[in-house]
Amino acid sequence: MIAPEENFPNCLTPYDLREAMSPADAATMANRSERTILNWCNSHGIGRRINGGKWAVSIVALAMLLDGNRTALKAYLAGDRASHLVEAYYARFGIPVAELGNPPLKNRAKPEIFAHSGKTLQIVQGQRTA
Repeated sequence: MIAPEENFPNCLTPYDLREAMSPADAATMANRSERTILNWCNSHGIGRRINGGKWAVSIVALAMLLDGNRTALKAYLAGDRASHLVEAYYARFGIPVAELGNPPLKNRAKPEIFAHSGKTLQIVQGQRTA
């Protein structure tokens, strides 16, 4: 049975646009199906519904899961954002922990394409095409 999302209240808390991604983007990053990502949101706590609506996936929590770093993921889900173990994942994606929940307007743009290769997650900047 899949655990309900309420079991992971600290995912994407505080909510920050730089950390959140759609399940479709997360599926591309992880090279998995969107259904798998949504299952992971429920079973591993890597995402949550925003205001009871659409799903948002934490790029930080997804990276921890893909890296197999259960210690960091457990700390993240417990609400830890300041330890070196968790902060290193925020730094990987250029998200200053001190700014969580209150990002400067100039930094709200999100990377468009994500690539996962082995144990390393890379952000690849791309142009949006119509």
